[in-house]
Amino acid sequence: GVAGITHRANEQPAQFHAGDIVTFPASGEGRHTLAFHARDIVGNHEPTRTVSFGIDETAPVAQNVTIVPGSGLGNCSVPTETVWLALSAADEGSGVQVMRLSNDGVSWSAWRPYARRVLWQLASASEPVSVHFQVRDGVGWLSAPISRTLAYAPADVWCAYLPTVQRQ
Repeated sequence: GVAGITHRANEQPAQFHAGDIVTFPASGEGRHTLAFHARDIVGNHEPTRTVSFGIDETAPVAQNVTIVPGSGLGNCSVPTETVWLALSAADEGSGVQVMRLSNDGVSWSAWRPYARRVLWQLASASEPVSVHFQVRDGVGWLSAPISRTLAYAPADVWCAYLPTVQRQ
């Protein structure tokens, strides 16, 4: 039978508990590691196993949205009102995973992987408009949406399909 289980959480000293079930408190935002092995009544023990887990007790923070005027990536035609947005967000626990954007704070884009730069079509190119930004972390916490008033600045982008030049 099992005499007990030895476990070590993070860099703490190893502890032995009699029996075949161990409970222990875990706290603190971020990643944690648990190493453990069982020992039988004659002293044999299995190989040590290691598992990692995360604790995320706080929502991410959507920090800022700005327009990047001219990216220097080329000169292709894009629809009027389309701009490069620079986005920033943070999450100490499980990390920022996905984001969404809106021009009115009501109708949102689909959730998409978080990116620090994205092309976005503003509601107007002739006057400053609001852009709303929200993120979700790895465990599902949502940030509070933020809103910034932005003025149109034309974007430079690479063409999706450049003409092929054949050389002879």
